[in-house]
Order: sequence, then structure tokens, then C-alpha cells
Amino acid sequence: MFPLVSQTPAHFSNSTAEICTASHGAQTYIAAFWPSVILLVLSTALMGLYTALVSFALTILIRRGSVHVQVMALLAVMLVMYASAAFHWGILLLSTTGYYELVQAYVSEALSVCGSASALSTTPMSYPSEPGFTYGLPGVVHGLTLCAPTGILTLNVLLGDAIVWWRAWIIWPRSLIVRGTCVVLLAVTTGAYTIDLTTQCILRTHIGESRLHPDWFLLQAGRLWCGCIGLIPIEQSRCHGHDWMQSMTHRYYREHRKMFEATTLERSSRIERLLVLLVESGTVYCLLWGFILAYQTSSFTDPALESRLEQQVLTGFDYFMKGCLIPLIGIYPTTIIVLVALNRSHFHGTVSTDKLVSDVVFRHQPDITNDEAASSLHTAAEVSSCGGRDGQLGADEDFSKGFIIADKDSDSLPSYLRGPDRARPLTTYTFP
Repeated sequence: MFPLVSQTPAHFSNSTAEICTASHGAQTYIAAFWPSVILLVLSTALMGLYTALVSFALTILIRRGSVHVQVMALLAVMLVMYASAAFHWGILLLSTTGYYELVQAYVSEALSVCGSASALSTTPMSYPSEPGFTYGLPGVVHGLTLCAPTGILTLNVLLGDAIVWWRAWIIWPRSLIVRGTCVVLLAVTTGAYTIDLTTQCILRTHIGESRLHPDWFLLQAGRLWCGCIGLIPIEQSRCHGHDWMQSMTHRYYREHRKMFEATTLERSSRIERLLVLLVESGTVYCLLWGFILAYQTSSFTDPALESRLEQQVLTGFDYFMKGCLIPLIGIYPTTIIVLVALNRSHFHGTVSTDKLVSDVVFRHQPDITNDEAASSLHTAAEVSSCGGRDGQLGADEDFSKGFIIADKDSDSLPSYLRGPDRARPLTTYTFP
């Protein structure tokens, strides 16, 4: 994504004219410096939120004191994703620092050799045939630093998708379809990311031009994804979110639709349930990857055919991709872990049993009027008068004979006992 530059540039030659000409490289580094500052600010904001969320999740898991294998595995995955995101933030910081140092070095050298700032503006713009814009860590280390963001993103996406499918595996423990889909999609995603990472870090190919600056192709040797190969892992990750969203939405609707219909919830409670559902069902995750897929395909279009508004939108999304995507990929599964730890998951308590939540749910009982109470007593008296032995229950009688099933719409029941239309028929006690 960005070269990690930390050393001052060397002279291209001992010629004063060539040094003055090469000093125009400062303009390229200045143009690259400000985008790197913006990316660092965006990444810092997301990392602050990510740090708070991870700290909160760690506090909850540690206070529970559980040493279960599943809990320890979640803890390890969460820490690995956070460490990789922090490493990416460190790369952005060092990259910004390196650009700043190079700008200072170029300007200082040019002013000392060329004599004045006016020489910089009068010297024709030209670049050497072999651009010397790879200053920084030498050799293999420098190459790995260039493709480190892609490697970090690959790791985080694979771990995030694994957590998403872990939730699906728990909620559908006996579903062969879920297991098969999980294994196939994760295997295809891993293979696609491996090819993409190898293409960028070993072959160091580059397709397309960054929107941050026209000369950015001189500075970067790798991108988050490369060409058509990069579309494969993006589409696979979108499929992960889409399949998870469908399965979770179906499960949620099947188990909780009657609870929503039969209970009167406060507006804030409904909004909270909706937000949790959007996160836990994978809707937000799926939308995120849909936008990323649309952005990636836009690199195959001709920039000359794009309007000014489209270019501004794509440029803004370019900043988002390079500065915010890696922390966001870690924030999403961490949020799911926090919801499960706080028992705020809609599926908490239903994953260990196949029994559904009870269907018998009543609305808030209304106030009973005097007429309804009198009608209830009158109905009970009529039923009692139809029984044997003057409506008296013997001590040795089988009490089970006293159960009858009253129709929910029966006029013999007062309104406060009829319940909602969705409830099961009510069971009442009567005299034999």
C-alpha cells in the first residue's frame, strides 16, 4: 500500500544540474505526505474505538474467569486481529514520518546545492529513468513492508469470516448444509487470498492507478487487492456475510416473531433489538463488502468517463478503504463477541437446545371493569350449577376431570382472559 521510508535519499549523481532536477521529487513526496496524514487520522480514530471495544470484551471475559477452550480461542483470535490492526496503524505512522523526513531532506539538499528556491521553479520537471522513490528499509524487508497492509487485511478477513461461521455453526449445530457451506467458502476464500497476496508481495504487480494522487504509482508497489484476482476474495467474503445474514434472519424470525407480536415493547427496546439484529444477522457485514466490491470494480472503468462527483466519491472511499477497512474488519466480530458475552444476543439461550421459545405470550393485562368482573362471576356460577352434587367438589375426586379447554374467542370468558389471537387456547378450571 505505502512504502515505509525512513532514510534520506542519496544523490542520483554528482552533477549539480541533476541534483536540482531530482529535487522536484520533493513535490511528489509532498503530494503523498498529506494523503498519508489523512489516512493516519482516520485509522487513529477507528483504532481508538477498536481499542475501547477490545478492552471492554477482555474485561468481561476475564471477570467471568472461564477457561473453556471456546472462550480461550475467541480471546486469542480477538487479540491477533487487534495486534494486526495495531501493526497496520504503526505502518501508517512510520510511512507518514518517512514522507515528512524525505520532504525535508529533498528541500534542504536542493536549497543548499541549487542556491535558492527560485532554482526549483525554473528547472524543468523531469524524473530519472529508474525512479529513486524506493528509499527506506532495504531489500526483502522493504518489499514485505510494502505488501504488509494486504497481508494484514487477508489475515483479519479470514479470522473475521471464521468467527461469523462459528456463530452459524453453534446456532445450526446439526445442519450439514451450514457445515458444508462453511468449509467450502472458507477454503475458496483462503485460496483466493493466498493467490492475491502472493501476486502482490512476490511478483509485485500493480493494476490500476490510485486516486489519491496521479503520481502515486511511483510510490506504491502493492494495493489491498490486485485486479481481477482481488475480486475473488471480495466476492467470497460478501458470500460469507450474505449466507450468514439469510440463516440468522430465518432463525431469528422463526424463534422470535411471536414474541415481537405478542409483547408491547418500548420504542427504545425495539430500536435496540433492530440494531442488534442488523449487526448479528450479518446485514451490516454484507453491505460493507457490497460497497467494497462496487469500489473494486470501479477501477476497471475509464476515469475520463467519470463525472467530478463520481471521482470525489471514489476518492473518499479510497481513503476509507486504506485507512478504516482493517480496523472495521476487526471491530465487527469483536462486537458479536461482546453481544454474546453480555447476553444481549437474540440467539443467547437457544443455541444449546432445539426447543423453541414458548408460544404462549400475553399482552399487558388491561384494567378489569366492574361489568367484566360481574360477568366472570356469573359465568362461573352458571358452570358450577351444571355440575353434580350441587357444584361441590369431593376431596377424593380426580381433579384432572375438572379441566376443560375453553375457546379463545368464547363469550364465556372475559376479555382480559381471552388473550391475543396468536395465543394458544386457554386452559381454565371448572367444577365437574
